[in-house]
Amino acid sequence: MKLTQKTLFQCFDKSERQPTVNSNDSDE
Repeated sequence: MKLTQKTLFQCFDKSERQPTVNSNDSDE
């Protein structure tokens, strides 16, 4: 479960850094 948490954390970090990409992906 540690790996999953780490991956989720990284994904979150990326999302915060590039909210435009995440927003675009979520919007469509």
